[in-house]
Amino acid sequence: MPGRARTRAPIRPSKGRNRPLASRYEPWRLGAERLCALSDHRLGDEPILDVHRHDEVELGLCQEGAATFLVGGKTYQCVPGDVLVIGPREDHRARAHDPAGSRWWFLHLDLPGLLDGIADPEGVAAAAGLCGAGFPNRLEPEGRAAQVARLLVVAARDRSPAWRSELRGLTLALLAQLRRLPGELAVGTAPPGRLDPALRRMAAHFRSSLSIPQLARACGLGETTFRRAFAAGFGHGPKEHLIRLRLAHAVTRLRAGDAVEAAAQDAGFASARVFHRAFRARHGCAPRAWLEGSGGATPA
Repeated sequence: MPGRARTRAPIRPSKGRNRPLASRYEPWRLGAERLCALSDHRLGDEPILDVHRHDEVELGLCQEGAATFLVGGKTYQCVPGDVLVIGPREDHRARAHDPAGSRWWFLHLDLPGLLDGIADPEGVAAAAGLCGAGFPNRLEPEGRAAQVARLLVVAARDRSPAWRSELRGLTLALLAQLRRLPGELAVGTAPPGRLDPALRRMAAHFRSSLSIPQLARACGLGETTFRRAFAAGFGHGPKEHLIRLRLAHAVTRLRAGDAVEAAAQDAGFASARVFHRAFRARHGCAPRAWLEGSGGATPA
């Protein structure tokens, strides 16, 4: 990790004036998947003359070069390794500290699309309101939230065969961490990053009968320590996490036109009965009733 020394680059809203920066709404085109968009972008050192906002949550990961970020009324001096979280409709803009520029990964996430079927609408709305005047947009580089944010960027970049499920699972994990900010961040008994092997395995093999001992061994932890660390880090246990991933996949298959039994089998549920029970617990109704209601419609 590079040194943490931070130099301040001046921010010039406009020459000789002290007035608020103009704000523009710039909707981001997420493409056919409608879930995320990743860009590898180099910031220039031009003066900041205006700010922009959009509907998606944005993650910024600094790769090289220092930069100044304006987010709302806050100013952050960023160096390689820093991770920023920018909320929906939150004004922001950035500039590099020198002509060489500053290189960043920027990941835009469509929370409603990613969390549809695995998170309550109230939870999505609460997540969208995590950022704001009192929210620390720059995450602690070695903290758990920053670790998960980096995994999200890797998942969006590499796009493994199970990348959609992996993206959904990691988004849930990130939101669980962000809900602990800006108050005290709950620290599990496992060091930051120690749960990453389990998260990756669960996202890629959610259909399989993964056991807690298997997942704990992958992280180099005892079973009890693993359970406690997972619950402390994400607000729910590993078994619940697997169920949420399977439900998310089943919802995708149902919307694509699969029969309920086929969707349940493809998502890894032991039987249609088990799937029905888990689905009703999450959505409050049976799959067929959900399909006949608003659930079968693909979000616009």
